[in-house]
Amino acid sequence: MAKSKARDITEKTIKRLYALSGNQCAFPDCHISLLSSGSEINFSNICHIEAAEPGGQRYNATSNDDYRRNYENLVLLCANHHLETNDVVKYTEPSLQEMKKITKLKFLN
Repeated sequence: MAKSKARDITEKTIKRLYALSGNQCAFPDCHISLLSSGSEINFSNICHIEAAEPGGQRYNATSNDDYRRNYENLVLLCANHHLETNDVVKYTEPSLQEMKKITKLKFLN
Protein backbone atom coordinates (compact mmCIF):
# COMPACT_ATOMS: atom_id res chain seq x y z
CA MET A 1 0.00 0.00 0.00
CA ALA A 2 1.33 3.45 -0.92
CA LYS A 3 2.22 5.85 1.87
CA SER A 4 -0.37 8.55 2.54
CA LYS A 5 0.58 12.04 1.38
CA ALA A 6 -1.83 13.68 3.85
CA ARG A 7 1.04 14.75 6.11
CA ASP A 8 3.23 16.05 3.26
CA ILE A 9 2.26 19.71 3.58
CA THR A 10 3.84 21.95 0.97
CA GLU A 11 6.03 24.92 1.88
CA LYS A 12 3.57 27.19 0.06
CA THR A 13 0.72 25.94 2.26
CA ILE A 14 2.78 26.35 5.43
CA LYS A 15 3.68 29.93 4.49
CA ARG A 16 0.01 30.71 3.84
CA LEU A 17 -1.01 29.26 7.21
CA TYR A 18 1.50 31.41 9.08
CA ALA A 19 0.81 34.53 7.03
CA LEU A 20 -2.92 34.37 7.74
CA SER A 21 -2.60 33.41 11.41
CA GLY A 22 -1.31 36.73 12.72
CA ASN A 23 1.23 34.62 14.64
CA GLN A 24 -1.58 33.59 16.99
CA CYS A 25 -3.14 30.30 17.99
CA ALA A 26 -6.58 30.08 16.33
CA PHE A 27 -8.26 28.94 19.55
CA PRO A 28 -10.65 31.62 20.89
CA ASP A 29 -9.09 33.94 23.47
CA CYS A 30 -5.67 32.29 23.24
CA HIS A 31 -2.99 34.95 23.13
CA ILE A 32 0.03 32.71 22.66
CA SER A 33 2.38 33.98 19.98
CA LEU A 34 3.27 30.95 17.89
CA LEU A 35 6.76 32.11 16.98
CA SER A 36 8.61 33.83 19.80
CA SER A 37 10.15 37.17 18.87
CA GLY A 38 13.94 37.16 19.04
CA SER A 39 14.07 33.43 19.66
CA GLU A 40 13.99 30.20 17.73
CA ILE A 41 11.16 28.81 19.85
CA ASN A 42 8.12 27.68 17.87
CA PHE A 43 4.97 27.03 19.91
CA SER A 44 2.80 26.17 16.92
CA ASN A 45 1.32 22.91 15.77
CA ILE A 46 0.02 22.53 12.24
CA CYS A 47 -3.21 20.64 12.87
CA HIS A 48 -5.45 18.72 10.52
CA ILE A 49 -9.10 19.67 10.91
CA GLU A 50 -10.13 16.36 9.33
CA ALA A 51 -7.56 13.77 10.41
CA ALA A 52 -4.75 12.82 8.08
CA GLU A 53 -5.22 9.10 8.68
CA PRO A 54 -7.96 6.60 9.56
CA GLY A 55 -8.57 6.45 13.29
CA GLY A 56 -7.64 10.09 13.78
CA GLN A 57 -9.91 12.80 15.09
CA ARG A 58 -12.61 13.87 12.63
CA TYR A 59 -11.30 11.50 9.92
CA ASN A 60 -13.43 11.73 6.78
CA ALA A 61 -13.10 8.70 4.52
CA THR A 62 -14.65 10.61 1.61
CA SER A 63 -11.81 13.17 1.55
CA ASN A 64 -8.59 12.52 -0.34
CA ASP A 65 -4.96 13.14 0.65
CA ASP A 66 -4.74 16.29 -1.46
CA TYR A 67 -7.57 17.84 0.57
CA ARG A 68 -6.22 16.53 3.88
CA ARG A 69 -2.92 18.41 3.38
CA ASN A 70 -4.53 21.49 1.81
CA TYR A 71 -4.70 24.90 3.50
CA GLU A 72 -8.48 24.51 3.86
CA ASN A 73 -8.03 21.49 6.15
CA LEU A 74 -5.24 22.88 8.33
CA VAL A 75 -5.19 25.24 11.29
CA LEU A 76 -2.41 26.61 13.49
CA LEU A 77 -2.85 25.97 17.20
CA CYS A 78 -0.58 26.10 20.23
CA ALA A 79 0.34 22.69 21.66
CA ASN A 80 -2.17 22.95 24.53
CA HIS A 81 -5.09 23.74 22.26
CA HIS A 82 -4.05 21.12 19.74
CA LEU A 83 -4.53 18.52 22.47
CA GLU A 84 -7.78 20.09 23.67
CA THR A 85 -9.31 20.03 20.19
CA ASN A 86 -8.84 16.27 20.05
CA ASP A 87 -12.21 16.15 21.86
CA VAL A 88 -14.26 15.47 18.72
CA VAL A 89 -17.61 15.83 20.46
CA LYS A 90 -16.82 19.37 21.57
CA TYR A 91 -14.63 20.37 18.62
CA THR A 92 -16.30 19.37 15.37
CA GLU A 93 -15.02 20.04 11.87
CA PRO A 94 -17.33 23.07 11.48
CA SER A 95 -16.27 24.52 14.84
CA LEU A 96 -12.57 24.28 13.91
CA GLN A 97 -13.26 25.82 10.50
CA GLU A 98 -15.03 28.69 12.29
CA MET A 99 -12.05 29.22 14.64
CA LYS A 100 -9.75 29.40 11.66
CA LYS A 101 -12.06 31.78 9.80
CA ILE A 102 -12.35 34.18 12.75
CA THR A 103 -8.57 34.29 13.20
CA LYS A 104 -7.98 34.86 9.50
CA LEU A 105 -10.55 37.68 9.31
CA LYS A 106 -9.15 39.33 12.44
CA PHE A 107 -5.73 39.64 10.86
CA LEU A 108 -6.88 40.47 7.34
CA ASN A 109 -8.83 43.52 8.57
